[in-house]
Amino acid sequence: AFCRTKDYQYKEVALLRSSQNKLYVLLVDMEQDEQEIMPRVLGCYRLEDLEKVLTGLGLQALRVHMADHTAHLFLTRTSKEAQDVLWLLNLFSFPQLTSGVSLQSWEKIQVKLLEKCICASLKMGIFLYSMLMFWKNDAEEESLVIRSLVVTEGSICVCIENLHQFGCFPDDSHPPYFSLDECCSINSIKEVVVDQRDKECLTLILHKHINEGRFHSSTGNSQNKQADENYTVHTWKLKWFSEETLLKFISVLKALYSGAVSSPLPVKCIS
Repeated sequence: AFCRTKDYQYKEVALLRSSQNKLYVLLVDMEQDEQEIMPRVLGCYRLEDLEKVLTGLGLQALRVHMADHTAHLFLTRTSKEAQDVLWLLNLFSFPQLTSGVSLQSWEKIQVKLLEKCICASLKMGIFLYSMLMFWKNDAEEESLVIRSLVVTEGSICVCIENLHQFGCFPDDSHPPYFSLDECCSINSIKEVVVDQRDKECLTLILHKHINEGRFHSSTGNSQNKQADENYTVHTWKLKWFSEETLLKFISVLKALYSGAVSSPLPVKCIS
């Protein structure tokens, strides 16, 4: 899992439960101390001090609150990894030790915030939600940045999710929980490039209209396009936290693309 640290960075951590029912949060990046390599302990807690656990969309975000008012935000690669964390916290394995713990889902709140901030109506639902590392060809940054990707019936939205507010109830005085970084319609996809050397990474080649970038609630019709000079080629690089999510994304795209364009999704593999 990944944990948000005090310097607002996400670093890979390991969770360890001892035989004395103590929970250790260990930084996976080892720091060398003379001749020994020692793990860095970010926190140590008794499981009896666990007060509340909040889960987010797709079980990808977990906020764990302790009795001493400390909290850790964990991002997991898959829902299976999130379930393993919940098991480690004894919420499933030994519920008698954590009978007073509040386990709450924040999914419905996230969906409402998504409707409020990005797309006014999600009547057809969300086909895929996932956090990932993202880069686009016209980005100011050269490196990948963490984003939240949402696939609806006709669009792919790449959002900046204010995870600092995850588990809180932001009002109008706070910055928006979701803000739109990029958006494209499903039928603007020209090619999906899968790099077999990195099974968690793919590239989307898009043919977008110069005014495209806002959320699109409908699939549109490629026959209604204006002249080709009004379209430009964009490149998105998507690095997922697991190959499982990448494959699920491709499956969802294939189904939605065939319905929007009436042709198979163009997928190319490189090695």
